[in-house]
Amino acid sequence: MDSSVTGSGPGKDETHRQFLQFLRGLRELDAAVGPWRPDYGRLPAAAMPDSTPTTEAAVIAAHRRYTEGLRFLADHPEATQALGGPAADDVAAALADAHIRFGAPAVPLEWFIPGGVSPVAAPPPPPPPPPPLGAAGREAGTAAPEMRVSGGRIAQSPWEMERAAGRGMAERGPAARREAPASGRRDLTEGEPAPRGFGRGFAIGMSLAALAIMAILVAAFILGAHAFLGQGPTAAPAASVPPATLPASDVPTGSPAAVLAPLAACTAIPTGKIPSALALSSTTSGIGTDPAVGYSNPFVAIHLAGTVGSGTPAFSLITVVLPYEATAPATSPPIDGAGTVQLIAYWSGDAWVGAFRSRSGSTWTLSVGPASGVDVFQAGAVVTLYWQGLVEGDRYGVVVAASGACAALGTSAALAPQLSYGAQATP
Repeated sequence: MDSSVTGSGPGKDETHRQFLQFLRGLRELDAAVGPWRPDYGRLPAAAMPDSTPTTEAAVIAAHRRYTEGLRFLADHPEATQALGGPAADDVAAALADAHIRFGAPAVPLEWFIPGGVSPVAAPPPPPPPPPPLGAAGREAGTAAPEMRVSGGRIAQSPWEMERAAGRGMAERGPAARREAPASGRRDLTEGEPAPRGFGRGFAIGMSLAALAIMAILVAAFILGAHAFLGQGPTAAPAASVPPATLPASDVPTGSPAAVLAPLAACTAIPTGKIPSALALSSTTSGIGTDPAVGYSNPFVAIHLAGTVGSGTPAFSLITVVLPYEATAPATSPPIDGAGTVQLIAYWSGDAWVGAFRSRSGSTWTLSVGPASGVDVFQAGAVVTLYWQGLVEGDRYGVVVAASGACAALGTSAALAPQLSYGAQATP
């Protein structure tokens, strides 16, 4: 997105607000019900629902945010395109999925809550065109039945269409008896039974008998060879080899083990002495142009006391995020209880690596590099983390882990995030 798009204006501000509302509702539905959709470009679907129970009212509120945002973007295609490449692609994929599965611009509420009533009733979807019929289908005038899943319309697979067509032919009964050609053969009357065929049955019986004889001969040969030659040498059991463990200095740069290594040293926060250049000074947040992709993205900017360069040892900057109305249980080590989402900027010694860490129930998952969706950009003493999932109402804080020492900014003593996303600079 160019600078003219990111400027202020009622239309542009409303487009951003609706897009972030759609993202927030989408994330809350993922956390509530787990795998209900495919991946939307840079918006991966949740692998499983959050173990924390979700109320029906919360699901309805999340669905309202998702639906209103997606419907606005569907009704304003020019504004959606102004969001820029991947963001517009994500919206297009979400609209296409809803139209294919449900014939509507958004997934209806009944899919998540049986019998629920959507705040905005969607018009009935147009009936899909009937599948092509064969000769028998055209004669009987039948078509494959429509399949519905959880109140939504979904296309049939070729296997289901074939099975439905076969079932329709069976219900119509046997085909009419054809007249035999004038070949001099006597026609069968309805009262005469058809002549029984013995050739096929006899051939099958002979084949089975031959197979049985062959199996007996092979078994006898094997037993005789075993008795004649005696038992062969027995191989010694293979010795188990314990897995090798690489020292910290040999861990590949940018690997999950390397990214988590500084965090593992945070047995308590704060602890140790952070290098003076890496001390946390302040932080800001909002929406700005992401240099990695060229369009607007939510961000958190971390201001350090000094500049990171080629001589700076490896360390991690972690933005801990607690989504709106979410709770993070206290746990050990303390970094595992800091929010439910963590955006990580890992400095390997010569380059920045983005990583994304999320908590589902009691389990943390980690993705590193471009697949994480976290873009890291440094300008002087400011390190900025861009991530599409930050929305209004989220709370965040910052943790730095370096050289066995850890410090935090904008968190409580229990590492609960205290800063509001989108607020002004916080010293």
